[in-house]
Amino acid sequence: MIHGGIRYLEQAALRLIFEASRERSILHRLAPHLVRPLPFLFPVYPEGGRPLWMVRAGMTLYDLIALYHNFHSHRILTPRQMLEHEPALSPVGLQGGALFYDAQMDDARLCLEVALSARAGGARLFNYTAVRDFTHRGRSISGVTVASQISGERREVSGSVVVNASGPWLDRVAAREDPSVEPRIRTTRGAHLIVPRMTRTHAIVVSSQSDRRIFFILPFHGESLIGTTDQDYSEEPSSVRATLPEVHYLLEETRRIFPGIPLREDEIIARFAGVRPLVNEPGIAAGSVTREAKIEEGRSGLISVIGGKYTVHRRIAEQVVERVFRKLGRPAPSSVTGTRSLLGGGMPGLEEYQRSEAPGAAREYQVSPRVVAHLIGVYGTRYRAVLERVRADRTLGMPMMEGAPEIMAQVDHAVEEEMAVRLSDFLTRRTRLSQTRHRRDSRMVERSVRRMGELLGWDPGRRQEEIRSYLGELE
Repeated sequence: MIHGGIRYLEQAALRLIFEASRERSILHRLAPHLVRPLPFLFPVYPEGGRPLWMVRAGMTLYDLIALYHNFHSHRILTPRQMLEHEPALSPVGLQGGALFYDAQMDDARLCLEVALSARAGGARLFNYTAVRDFTHRGRSISGVTVASQISGERREVSGSVVVNASGPWLDRVAAREDPSVEPRIRTTRGAHLIVPRMTRTHAIVVSSQSDRRIFFILPFHGESLIGTTDQDYSEEPSSVRATLPEVHYLLEETRRIFPGIPLREDEIIARFAGVRPLVNEPGIAAGSVTREAKIEEGRSGLISVIGGKYTVHRRIAEQVVERVFRKLGRPAPSSVTGTRSLLGGGMPGLEEYQRSEAPGAAREYQVSPRVVAHLIGVYGTRYRAVLERVRADRTLGMPMMEGAPEIMAQVDHAVEEEMAVRLSDFLTRRTRLSQTRHRRDSRMVERSVRRMGELLGWDPGRRQEEIRSYLGELE
């Protein structure tokens, strides 16, 4: 989600809500194919702990803080209106609710498009590259020693300023520079479930009965995504996974407001978890830790980005760059990131663009309008770069699997334009195929690995290794 943060009202984090609402509007304008308005319903039940008057007051304040950055103003609905919107909601005890708007994003694609847009602006990117050590000039940090995780090759990268923006690994990276530094982040785990579709078109806010936490049920590529939890987590970030207690918590609370949907554990399509790198605030419940960011400078000049949330990543980056220029003793140039579209942006609106482009492009490239609409939703205005591959080789217009809108040309595009070098890069981080009910489809996996192998020179042994690695990642 790219969201203002309705639940932060109870923490009185009004500045964060204002900033997040503004950034939500900016990101929708910069990348409308990846950040899309989404209607939310907030049903009110007695056991949820938030009466209707409280929800009404909160929604009014939410709109006021956002000012003109909202997609639409909220509406308070009667129980009957709520059920007309989403008939599967439990009518028992339903007191009404609210309809409001936030935004849904494709997080992996948005991250990728930021990186690719930076590269187009002159940045140098090193993929699958790990920081091994820091280099120094006197007492000041002057760069990093890095190693390719593919070839093992080491190299030094020098710079006037080094920024540690390594998220949940921040303290581990900083300790290589200064072992005495106190922990500055608090890592918490958020678990998610993907289940068969539960709603028509709306996202649902769930106010849990057991602990009064808020979580969400979102439409997700034809299915539903349920999440998230908020538990302290101190292990290796890359090893994170959804735990059984979290799975049971999400299922039980969801069944409470959707009693007519037999949601069983064996119906879960996929489960995954992420790690939040929050500002270290000991003694505070995990769900109440601030989502604000801090920018600090160490004794050797290392600048560290601590905490924050995805929604405000662009503004945090602006603040980091301003800090870098102050350190260099130079005035910072005016930022253009709030007005310059990301690669693939630059359209008036996603649905309008899909309607205007899909019929003609479908005829031109001899593919279905559904395929064109899907490609626009992934690549935005750059969708023709994928379809030009189909023009040159008709076999690349073949679907990844029966009935799917994904086509083989996306494999070529991921490898040649988007730095995909592993099978899981393509299936998980360039597409969402690994989070669908077809994620283990042997034909889809084999087609993907065969084509990537042709492009990257993989022998049969390496192809089997990539399949094992991908399936292991699913586990």
